[in-house]
Parts: sequence; C-alpha cells; structure tokens
Amino acid sequence: RICTLRQLANKETHGSFRYEDWSDDASCVEDGDNVHSEVMVFYHAQKIYELITAPEVGVFDRLPGRHVVDGAPVPLNLVANYRSPTPVAMGDELTPTHVAFFLPREYLEMGMSTFAGLEGLEGDVLVFGQGLRADFGYAGETVYHEFGHFVTNATAELETIAIDEQGLTNLPRALDEGLANTFAFLGSDQSQLDRYLSDCLNVPGFDAENTDRFPDDLYGHPVADGNAILAANWDIYRSMLDEWGGTRADFIRVLLETLIQLPRPLAGDAFSAYATTFLDILEDNGWGGHLTSARVSFESRGVFEEARVIDISGWGGSGSRRMFMYGASTEPWNTVIHLD
Repeated sequence: RICTLRQLANKETHGSFRYEDWSDDASCVEDGDNVHSEVMVFYHAQKIYELITAPEVGVFDRLPGRHVVDGAPVPLNLVANYRSPTPVAMGDELTPTHVAFFLPREYLEMGMSTFAGLEGLEGDVLVFGQGLRADFGYAGETVYHEFGHFVTNATAELETIAIDEQGLTNLPRALDEGLANTFAFLGSDQSQLDRYLSDCLNVPGFDAENTDRFPDDLYGHPVADGNAILAANWDIYRSMLDEWGGTRADFIRVLLETLIQLPRPLAGDAFSAYATTFLDILEDNGWGGHLTSARVSFESRGVFEEARVIDISGWGGSGSRRMFMYGASTEPWNTVIHLD
C-alpha cells in the first residue's frame, strides 16, 4: 500500500484556503484526513524560497539546475500528510510517519520513488510525515530545514558519508544538517527550533544558541553533530544584524555564495572548509572589518580542529555515552554502542 498523491486543498470548492481542521494537529492529536497542512507546507516553502531568491540577496532568482532540465521546467514537489508504504499483509492502513525528508529527483530515478511510495513525481520532493502525535507539515522550521537540504544539494552537493586518513566520517552530512538548521532559523528569525515537534513528540528540540563544540560533542547523530556549525552561523547572523549594520539578506548572500564555492569533495575537513570559505566570502562582500569577530565564532566551536578525537578518560558508570555508528535515529537498522 502506498500513498495516493492528490491535492485536496483548493479554494474553488472550499471557498478559501482557510481550513479549520488544524486544531487537532496543533493539539498533538492525530488527524490523518486534515487538509490545512497542505496550505501550511506551501506557505512556508514559498516564504523561504522568496527569502533566498530576493533581489536584495542577488545570488539567483531560482535555484540553479533544479527547475529547468534540458530546457523544460521541473517542479519542486511538496508532499504533506505523508505516511510510509505498508506491506499488503498488514492491511490497508499506511504507517504513521514521524519524519520529514528531502529526496532529489536523481534519487527518485534510482528507485527511491518506489521505496518511498512516491511514484509518478517529476522533480525534487520535500516530504512531511503524518504521525500519531505530530503533523510535520505544521512545523514551519522543519519546512525551512528540508528546504535547506534542497538548497545545499543544488549548490554544494555534499556527500552523505566520506572516508579520509582517520576513517569513516559523517561530517559532510553533519555540515549539511547544520546548514539545514541554519535555513530553519533564517525562516523563523529565532534560535529555538522545532518547538511544535518537541512539544508533541516529547523530545528535545534544537537551539541555535547551543554550546556544542567540535569534536568534543560528536556522537554520530548527523543533525546533532551539525550543532557546532549551526551555533557559529547563529552567532555571526546575530552579530551582522545587531552590531554590524547588516540585514538577513546580507547573511543569506554570504551563505549562498559560500555553498556555491565550497571545495569538493569534503570529508573530515568539512567544517573547517566551510568556515574558511565563509570567511573569504564575508571579506569579499565588504565585511572585512568583522573577520576577527566571525573567526572567533568559528574557533569557539572548534570547527578548525583537525582530529576527530574525544577524550573519554574518566568515563564509566553514569558517564557512559551513546554513539551512533552511521545513523540518525534509534531504528533497528542503526548500530548503537555505549562507551564507558
């Protein structure tokens, strides 16, 4: 059983785009038939798209290489109320899904369209799950986050996992996640992210004002491992707006140009390569007088450190630490070990 993809929200039959079925979802109660989440997803995606393609940003008026292929227009698809495909033997009900994700069109063409139950779509896809307690379509910052993956894929082409002289590393993906959360705070202009999801799912949210530092706070969860980049970006963003006389558009311009000029491929140097490129672009855009302040933001998060080494001396008992071996969740297909 797979999703049936169809648009339900329309003003012609309803009279407006204001659907009152949002109240259950806002109260963390499942409503698998709601329609307003479609409106919310479109609203937030349109908002962040207009922010990054604004004339005052001046980098591009649409994402390069994603909307026109061989001269023909290709859409960005938004899927709300998503539930995972379910084996026929388990019945007709699709599986509630507590996740949102971005799928580039290349992945769909390689078979992910069948695996995810998204047959028949052309172009990139942002998907927002319908779970038992939370509808990800109502999490505006999650829309901005997934859109951030769309942008980094179009500009920086970051890898999921890489290898260098220290072994396997998820830092390219952690950088991608830190950048996606950067787009989350750019869309909302606040540091505390995903409060709706954290309240409904009773899990910690993400805060751009976190104190995580590389490599001390690595534990294999790519989103959390990106916190050092997220925090440094937030520091510089607030400094630009509050102290340097800049605007959100100024920060977005530096960010987008950094993504475009990032060296490829990245491995264990992903964080330092990003910070170095960002500082170069910052100076090129006329912010040279603030380079020292910006560098301190990166250095305080340890992003220029080379060795992915964590001191575990003195650990033991209550000091054990869970480490994810390539994976972003505690699902059965991930390998998790406890270090003490």
